[in-house]
Amino acid sequence: MKNSIFATVSSNFTSLRVAFDAKRLFHNREGLGQYARTLVAGLQEAYPHHTYYLCTPSVSDNYPYFKDASRFRYIMPSKRAGKLWRQRGVVRDLEKENIDIYFGLSNELPTGLQKAGIKAVVSIHDLLYKVFPQQFSVADRLIYNMKFKHAIKEADKIVVTSQHTKDDLERLLNADSGKIELIYQSTFPMEEDIEVPISSRKHFLSVGTINERKNLKLIVEACNGLAEEDRRPIIVVGKGKKYRKEVKVMIDKYGLGDYFKFLGNVTENHLKGLYKNAIALLFPSKYEGFGRPVVESLSLGTPVIAMNTSSIPEVIGKHGIIIEYDMTDSLIAAMRKITNPTVAEGLLKGRQAHLQKFQKEEHITLIMNMLENI
Repeated sequence: MKNSIFATVSSNFTSLRVAFDAKRLFHNREGLGQYARTLVAGLQEAYPHHTYYLCTPSVSDNYPYFKDASRFRYIMPSKRAGKLWRQRGVVRDLEKENIDIYFGLSNELPTGLQKAGIKAVVSIHDLLYKVFPQQFSVADRLIYNMKFKHAIKEADKIVVTSQHTKDDLERLLNADSGKIELIYQSTFPMEEDIEVPISSRKHFLSVGTINERKNLKLIVEACNGLAEEDRRPIIVVGKGKKYRKEVKVMIDKYGLGDYFKFLGNVTENHLKGLYKNAIALLFPSKYEGFGRPVVESLSLGTPVIAMNTSSIPEVIGKHGIIIEYDMTDSLIAAMRKITNPTVAEGLLKGRQAHLQKFQKEEHITLIMNMLENI
């Protein structure tokens, strides 16, 4: 029976056998890996009367919760399965285990689920390869297009984490709107414990992979455009290679080395502390399917500055400053404005009601209702 924080489920409901594509659950630290772990763990904890299978070519030791045999069973390829096991061979293994529903957590589904009589759900997170094709090779774009089109055709239900992604699916891939379920994703628990007064906060924060789409160069340009007395330290959390080097060259060119600190990836507790002590999260990403750092920041009482693009306004609500697309002057004005504690505190008012739709309980309940209805 479910925990009391979740809606009551009928005690005579037949137990489901649900299998997940768990490759990224075990092997992606951020992004799709975080999404998969939060969703699968939440379902297992709230609905332990169902049986959950993790389909993966290999298992990592990094996440011991998912190696607990009392919680999960495993479906893994035999030595003869070949490289296309996740795309084709896994269906035979699903049939052997009498799986009711297969859940593709990362934009793709194997071939043959309908023929095998197995219900299919897929999470589509974004259509980045369509919106920013320059970030992908021609071959990769062709492969992604084939996988996405197959997934939306094969799926009984398509889960999206923002209205914007739903609109993109319908507009760019002609997806059947009747199949699409908008279910906002949740984050790891970010509840406030010790509140840090806005007036005592000293730095801005940037969180995310350091690449062209995340647009860190705009933050550097804005810092350069601020008068020296208006500048604040900027802490950057995330990894990157080529673009990170380009950003550092720009920082050196403007003589801003004293204002930027790069931390790479940090622990969850460290990240919470950085959020709670930040004046604001700077998030000028050019495109997001959801925007997880935005919810994390608001959950810990830190407002957000972000661009008017993709899912971002939807996720921020009224609790941040939305700037014009890729406009340095707009970001400069926002950074000046938000250092006023009265402005920052005003943006945070009423955020708990807004954040309710991103809570774990809401997310997991909606996912399970969908699975049971299938």
